[in-house]
Amino acid sequence: MFEHLSPKIRPSAAQKRVRVKLYAWFLLLALFVFISTWGLSQGTASSAQDNPQITAAIYTSDHPTEEQVVLESPRLTVFNFTIKTNSNQVFLRQLKIQAAGVFNEDWLADLRLYQGKTQLGQITNLDDGLLFFDIGSYQLAKGDNNFQLRLTTSDNLSLADAASFTITQPLDVVLTYLDHVFTPEGNFPVSSEKFSVISQGQLLAYNNLTNTALSIPAEQNQLLADFSLSSQAETVSLQQIVVTYESEAAATTEFSLSYQGQIVSQSVVTDGQIIFVIEEPLIVKTNQDVQLSLWGNLTELGDYQFSLQDVSGQGFISGQTVKITKPLLLSQISALDNVPYFSAAQQNQNLSDGWNNLYQFQVSNPTTESLTIDKLTWQLQNFGVQVKNLELWVDNEPYQNKLSLSNNIITADFSDNSLLVVEPREILLLVKTENLAAKTRLQANLLADESADLEVSNNLLWSIAGKQYNGYHLPNFPLAPAVLSNVD
Repeated sequence: MFEHLSPKIRPSAAQKRVRVKLYAWFLLLALFVFISTWGLSQGTASSAQDNPQITAAIYTSDHPTEEQVVLESPRLTVFNFTIKTNSNQVFLRQLKIQAAGVFNEDWLADLRLYQGKTQLGQITNLDDGLLFFDIGSYQLAKGDNNFQLRLTTSDNLSLADAASFTITQPLDVVLTYLDHVFTPEGNFPVSSEKFSVISQGQLLAYNNLTNTALSIPAEQNQLLADFSLSSQAETVSLQQIVVTYESEAAATTEFSLSYQGQIVSQSVVTDGQIIFVIEEPLIVKTNQDVQLSLWGNLTELGDYQFSLQDVSGQGFISGQTVKITKPLLLSQISALDNVPYFSAAQQNQNLSDGWNNLYQFQVSNPTTESLTIDKLTWQLQNFGVQVKNLELWVDNEPYQNKLSLSNNIITADFSDNSLLVVEPREILLLVKTENLAAKTRLQANLLADESADLEVSNNLLWSIAGKQYNGYHLPNFPLAPAVLSNVD
C-alpha cells in the first residue's frame, strides 16, 4: 500500500539514445510526406514552369436562361461545356459538378458524362448535389473538346424538379500533362442553363410583319398575314389552326394557309372563324420555327382584322394536345379599289462632285384601272454635303414637276402634271453636289404617312377612280433608305 512512496526508476542513457533515433525517424517520414503532398498540389505551378506552352481553357455555350423540358424526355442533355487545349497530350482525370435547384437526388445518380457518343467515367460520390466524376485517364484532342452532361433516363424525374449545373472553380477540373497536374483557365463559375420539368410542351406564335396595318386591293388574292410558330420542350405535329375575322364587310372568299409557298389547308369563314385543318404532317421542332402565310381574296371594300386565335397539335414526347399560350393579332387590313406597289432598287452608294443618283425606286399598278401619283416626299439627312440642285427622272427621262428642298425635306408635287401609273414606272431622284469634303454622307428616306387623314398627313398622295389617298399602310412600306458617301 506504500508503493507510491518508492522512488521512480530513471531511464538509462542507452534507452534515451533509442528514443531519440525513433523521434528523428518519425520526423523525417513526416517531412517526406509533406514535401510529396505539396509537390502534387503545386501541379499548376510545375506545369507552368516546365511546360509554359501548354494551356487549357473551359467555357460553355449554354446561356443563363431557363429551359423547359417534358417529363418523359429521353436522354436529356442538361449541361454543355468545352475544354480547349493546345496539345494532344492533356488528360482529363477528375471532375466536380455542383447541382443547384429544387430536385430529388435520386435522378442525379442517373446523370452521365459524355463526349459525343463516348461515356466518360462514373459518379463516384454524390453529396448534397455535388457530383464527383472519376474519369480515369481520358486524352483530350488538340482544340475544342465538347462535353455533355446527360440524364440517361427520366424515370426518377418529377414535375417539381428544376435544376442548373455549375463547375464552380478551376480546382473542380483536374488535368495532367506529362504527369504534371494542372487546372484550366476560364471565366468561373461555368454554368448551364436552368431547366424545369413540365408535363407537356407549348407553342409560341409571333408576327413576321413589320407593319401589321396594311392597305391592299380588293378582289385579288393577297397576303393577309405572315406569322411563325415555335415549340418549347417538345416537337409538335400541327393539327388545327384557327384565325378569327372581324369586319362589317362580308367576306365570302376562300382563305388559304401556305407553308414554303405551298398551300397546306383551305377554309372559309364560319361564325367569324377561319378553321384550317392540317391533313398532311406539318412539324414544329424545338430548334426550327415554322413560317406560315394567310392568303385571301377580300371581295368587298372595307376594314378587316385577323387574329390567330388557336393553334393545336400533338406533342411527340408527352402525347398530349399542345396549344399556343395566347391569341396573336395578325393584321388590320383596308381593302381598297386599288393600291400602288413601291419597291426600292439597288444603286451605287458612292458620293462624288456633280450629279449623283440619290434615290431610285419602282411604282406599279396591279390592276388595269387608272392610278396616279400626286406627291412624293423624302427626308434628307445631310452630313457635310453642299446640295446645289435636284432633278426627278421617270423612265430615264426628266419629268416636269414642282421639286423643292426646305429644312432637309424634299417634295415632288405632281398636281400640275400627275404621274400616271399603268405599267411599272422607274423613278429616280438625282442630287448635284460640289466641293465635297472628306467623309461626307447623304441619306434619303421616302416618307409614308402615319394617319389615313389627308389633313393630318400627306407625305405621299395617290389617286384612283377620282378618289385621293395617302401613304398610310401601303404594302412594303417603309422602303429601305438610300445612303451615299465618299468614305473609303
